[in-house]
Amino acid sequence: MQEFYEVRPSPFQASKGTRMTFPAHYHNDIEIICLTEGELFLYNGQKEYFLSKGDIFVSFPNQIHQYEAKTDESHIILIFDPAICEPFRSIFTDYVPLCPHIIAQDVPGIIGALLEEIVVENHSNDEYSLKAAQGLLVCIVGKLLRQLTLEKKTHIDLTTTQRLIHYCLENFRTHISLDDLSKKINSSKYHISHIFSEKIKLSFNHYINRLRVGYAADQLLSTDKTITEIAYESGFESTRTFNRAFLQFFNLTPKEFKEKNNLNHEYNFHIQQK
Repeated sequence: MQEFYEVRPSPFQASKGTRMTFPAHYHNDIEIICLTEGELFLYNGQKEYFLSKGDIFVSFPNQIHQYEAKTDESHIILIFDPAICEPFRSIFTDYVPLCPHIIAQDVPGIIGALLEEIVVENHSNDEYSLKAAQGLLVCIVGKLLRQLTLEKKTHIDLTTTQRLIHYCLENFRTHISLDDLSKKINSSKYHISHIFSEKIKLSFNHYINRLRVGYAADQLLSTDKTITEIAYESGFESTRTFNRAFLQFFNLTPKEFKEKNNLNHEYNFHIQQK
């Protein structure tokens, strides 16, 4: 199974779909799929799962997964950055589920209604939609985590690419360099740069800035911190480099981004693909 690293264009997705077929991939986000009709084959790492109506599957960050619909099916899918679900962020960072498959009879009865509602809120444009969607997401995740048995994450079974991504996710807000990565995974800087360009399809610096800018955008919309405070907390060494990186990804300055989103009352959080 040849997997690829998916660069997600947005930190939050809640939608309905049919005939889900998608090749082996992994990303920094949480992915929750609930089958509302039909059957679906799902591959997680080296294991194969068969989902029936009402079943739920939860993929943690950087877990390789693949979908294959062999018959008609319909589903609701949530894909979100762990930062959006702050109360459970450390769980997603430090743990993985022993079995990510929750069969229908173990799914709390209210989950179906919550999933339907979060899709509605995600497509609403009023001033309360963002907070309502976040509240629903925390409730959904909390109830589903109770149904999972978690184990502490280790690096033993991770690919080199996954180890790199995991280290970057844990350290992007600090001063991080190729030298740090080279020492951490005992590999040359040339090899690491090659992995970023060939597997992740981004340079090392571009990937780190993308993580920092994504974190900063969330802070701009969810806190009252100043732009300067957010710049340094996100890992940038100056407001000048922060503004330049932010403009590159959003085509807006941090100040413009905050004013635009506050004015529209929308979570207009879409990072430009480069």
